[in-house]
Amino acid sequence: MESCVSEQLSKQAHNRIHQQRSNRSRILTKNPWNFQNYKLSQIGLSVDGIPVNGGPLQLSYNNTTGCTVVEVLSNLLMTTRKWLNDEGIDINRDDIPSGYALYAFDTQPDFDGNEYLSLKKQGSLRIDAVFNTALPHTVNCIVLAERHISK
Repeated sequence: MESCVSEQLSKQAHNRIHQQRSNRSRILTKNPWNFQNYKLSQIGLSVDGIPVNGGPLQLSYNNTTGCTVVEVLSNLLMTTRKWLNDEGIDINRDDIPSGYALYAFDTQPDFDGNEYLSLKKQGSLRIDAVFNTALPHTVNCIVLAERHISK
């Protein structure tokens, strides 16, 4: 998805691959809070062509060889500022392959809560996703972007 957020760049971006809905009636046909992984093998976010977090997340949702989703959970915890803070988000590593496939990216460093100068930037966010198998139906990708608010 090219230019998924326009104008001022966001501080964080959360991506969710969303379930099917009826395009004719615009009514959800399945649970809107069930974010399936659809055998996603790679997802990445780039800002003006530069990858966030050094490159895309490499994933495996293979039940035979095992799921490699620890990086998804650690990125989610770091982006929500819960990492190493003795707090949780009520999602564990077993939940991610079964309906909680949430992908988070932090586009600005936080420098451990210290004050720092954060410049407002204009630019383009791009999401790249690679699936192991063809999608069974049309899906929606929901992007929640948190903007930096100046004080």
